Amino acid sequence: MAFAAFAAFSAVPVAAQAPVAAPPAAARSGGPASSTSLEGCVSRRDAISQVRAGLVMPLRELRRTAEEAAKGEMINAALCARDGRTVYVVTVLGTSGKVANVTLDARNGQLLSVR
Repeated sequence: MAFAAFAAFSAVPVAAQAPVAAPPAAARSGGPASSTSLEGCVSRRDAISQVRAGLVMPLRELRRTAEEAAKGEMINAALCARDGRTVYVVTVLGTSGKVANVTLDARNGQLLSVR
């Protein structure tokens, strides 16, 4: 599973801290195109650090919410800064074969959107 690193962490309290800082433009340039813009997202290493520091909830605690919202199975996720919030953008492969992007608040787990 691609997110085993996230699953290794136990629940930690979420601190009220500033949102995730966007990586420098040079770090975002290049790479494969995707249906979800990864601008403003952090590396997996930085995401794990934020979970360990209690800044965001572990993805494993939010996975079920994303999968139920899009009626499918999580295939990818990223921790990003969007509209002043720290969010998980979760890609879910629906049972119908369609791909959905689910956005969850990374601090409190609130479902923000399904597209």
